[in-house]
Amino acid sequence: MKQRLASVLVLALAVCLLAPLAASGAPTPSGRLVVVVLVPYMKWGDVVSGSMPVLEKLAREGAVGLLNVRSDLRNPPMDTPVPAVLALSAGAPAVADESALAAFGADEPVASSDAAQAYRRMMGRGLSGARIAYLGLPVEIRANADSSVETRLGSLGQAVEDAGGSTGAVGGSDLGTAFAEASGLRPAAIAAMDSAGLVRYGDVSPGLLMRRDGAPFGVMTDPTAFRLAFARTVDAVDAHGGPGLIIVDPGDLTRAVMWEMQSLPEVAQQQRGIALRATDETVRGVLEALPDGTALIVASVAMPAPETGPGGLAPVVVSAPGWRGLVTSSSTHRKGLATLFDVSATALSLLEVERPVGMLGNPISADGDRASLSARVDRLEGMALSAVAIDGAKPVVVNTFIAVTAIVLLLGTALLLQVRSVGEHFASRAALVSRSTLLFLTGVPLAALVMFGLVPSPGRPAVAVAALVVVAVAIWVAGSLVGRAGGGVLAVAAVGLATTATILVDQWRGAPWTFTSFFGYSPLLGARYYGLGNEGASIIIGSCIVGLALLFDHGRERPWVAFSRRWLLPAVGAVVVVTASAPTLGANVGVAIWGTTAFAVAWAQMNGHRLRWKAAALILLAAVALVAVFSVWDMSPLNGAQTHLGRAWASAERGGAGQLWLIVARKAATNVRVLTHTNWSYLLVVTLAFLGYLRWRPHGDFASTLETNPHFAGAMSACLVASLVAYFTEDSGIVIPALIMLYAGVGILCLMLSGISADREVG
Repeated sequence: MKQRLASVLVLALAVCLLAPLAASGAPTPSGRLVVVVLVPYMKWGDVVSGSMPVLEKLAREGAVGLLNVRSDLRNPPMDTPVPAVLALSAGAPAVADESALAAFGADEPVASSDAAQAYRRMMGRGLSGARIAYLGLPVEIRANADSSVETRLGSLGQAVEDAGGSTGAVGGSDLGTAFAEASGLRPAAIAAMDSAGLVRYGDVSPGLLMRRDGAPFGVMTDPTAFRLAFARTVDAVDAHGGPGLIIVDPGDLTRAVMWEMQSLPEVAQQQRGIALRATDETVRGVLEALPDGTALIVASVAMPAPETGPGGLAPVVVSAPGWRGLVTSSSTHRKGLATLFDVSATALSLLEVERPVGMLGNPISADGDRASLSARVDRLEGMALSAVAIDGAKPVVVNTFIAVTAIVLLLGTALLLQVRSVGEHFASRAALVSRSTLLFLTGVPLAALVMFGLVPSPGRPAVAVAALVVVAVAIWVAGSLVGRAGGGVLAVAAVGLATTATILVDQWRGAPWTFTSFFGYSPLLGARYYGLGNEGASIIIGSCIVGLALLFDHGRERPWVAFSRRWLLPAVGAVVVVTASAPTLGANVGVAIWGTTAFAVAWAQMNGHRLRWKAAALILLAAVALVAVFSVWDMSPLNGAQTHLGRAWASAERGGAGQLWLIVARKAATNVRVLTHTNWSYLLVVTLAFLGYLRWRPHGDFASTLETNPHFAGAMSACLVASLVAYFTEDSGIVIPALIMLYAGVGILCLMLSGISADREVG
């Protein structure tokens, strides 16, 4: 018995002696920890090039994806990561002022004093023990004061501190060791700061740099100093307790990119390679100092500015237990794509910290895809190249489409007004050419979708434009064949209804053809990433109502028309509206209001019913009921990925009615801005002027056209009413009337031109 007791005592003593040693070898944090490494200007080609083996291994074993790093649509991106990290700190769009000062360590010299005294002069308060202060915060707050979105800089760090935790920042991208206030570039501190611009722990000083001949600006990050500073920050955050967030900026790649224009191309390429390897070593040092199980997010928060065209999507890697495959987010509903704001939301989610009301992002998750890294990267690069190719050519394509459409509408109107003063042969030929051109233009929005069946990932703008033209010509040929068999107006109806059907099927398939589009949203601009944007919704509503009306008028004497206008029209309308506005499909809830109005007015007009106040009340009630149903579904726990609608109600639940009013005000401000900053306004003005002239001066041709095409007359009324309702209920309302009335304008012009030479069809 004594021997057993002695053995137990010896074992207990051994455990007591060995436990501290074991703990020193594998530190266990007292709270949760997330580390975000900022690697601006990194591309996927850099990760898999062999220059970054540590990061490549993390990507192979973790979750990878693309980030939209465009933080604000109102201003062009700056040549530094500052706008992106300001947005990261706010979890919302942010703009940057180039005159803002940098972040400083408390003891660093600033303006004949130190940073602590400078901060007190600017903010009227002390550092409260914080090691780092962002002195540019007052300037940045003023720069973001007139934002249409509530931008609260420092929300990320403040949320961590409010949860009883702390933040840290390590590293910087200073452009030299002989520090001048204008050369300081320290994005880690900006991303980690609280609402007062303070970071409790860390080091962003020039002491982390070392002189190196041949390096950009003559400096590089000192790996030894960096590792020591990072280890101290981890220990400090751990000792503080609670959730911890540390933002890291290796710095070398930023300096290499900023030095490119000052060196020969071959030298710049060599320096970039050195910077990539140095960055990878910094990531290695971070990993070696982290406790097991720590979540690590590596995000490229800026992309190199191209000589022409838009910037691209940036890589993101998430390394944490259970994370594998492609990233996904309810902000985008696209596998492999997330937003900059999602990084902020993900950090808080991993820390189990509640997300502030003003943060727009959603937590990223991983889809568990077991494909190889090369296969995943190929898919991501295809997405990125397609987005850049479409956006690079979009201004030319859209402006050309608007200009040609406006010119054809004006020439067609002029022909109608002067038809009696020109020769019959000339009028007939001119009408034929006009109708043929209108048929081609009607098929362009359809071609903008179908082209992705021909070329799923156009890698260059020229390829994207070529695919659009080839498909548009094919649609025109098919429509012309329909026109030869049944008439030119029937051809326009067929193309319009084919457009409707294609959009519906694409949405039911998960919208693979609307990831990016010439006539839709752009993942690079970030206004919308999934579902059906206002452009697509306008096209499907306009093409459907006008297409059905032209079809009904073409077969007006046949018995199926009466049945179709009474039953088929509302059935198709319900499918279109639900598809466009349901959270799991088009997710454009505004269509529930103006789309329902459009089809209700069309049904009443085509079936000989007058619109009275009771009918208007029923339409409003139906729209409200539809929005309520979609709201309940979107907020349901069964729906794992909320859309804009669900997030709006969630924000109102946490932030009160004032949050809803903020959303309404933001939509109104966007409406005014879009009205004066889009070329769609010109198309709308021309189309409405054309239709208004015909309405206000209903001379014989126009009056007889409406009389002989009563279904189209109802469609025109529906389009006009829907355009008005949409303008006041959507945040880019001018686009909707422009595209809806495009179909109405083309339809009426085709009908009137057909009367000039009924014996000739569109060919």
